[in-house]
Amino acid sequence: KDASIPAMVTHFQKLFDVAELSGVFPKMNEVYTSLSKYKNVVRSIQEALQIESSSVNVLLSHVDKLVTAQESRFWLRVDQKFGYKSPDEVLERLLLAEEFLPPFKQFMEEVIQCLNVTRPGEVIPALKAKLSLTSS
Repeated sequence: KDASIPAMVTHFQKLFDVAELSGVFPKMNEVYTSLSKYKNVVRSIQEALQIESSSVNVLLSHVDKLVTAQESRFWLRVDQKFGYKSPDEVLERLLLAEEFLPPFKQFMEEVIQCLNVTRPGEVIPALKAKLSLTSS
């Protein structure tokens, strides 16, 4: 019995990369604390999702299904609102916007200055007023 204890300590040191014998107990406490936190997180998720199983695999499967369903709903809303079917399409549109928006912003700033207005919402009415002056 006593001969196996040093072998277990040596094995623990190798498993958890503990160089000195004096570091074994602190590392054991650290492992215990981490394991307790992990168990508490798993228990909290199980309670929140009302899952009776103690299997982490069952828990992960439920979480995966929830995330997948949420992602599907998100992309359905994006498709309904903007007509984009995939993240690649969204990224492509964002890259186009990145090219287009700076020159457009500069153009709008110049138009706002030329028309002597303060906000973009005032541009169309100011243009209509100028056009009605030139057509009469």
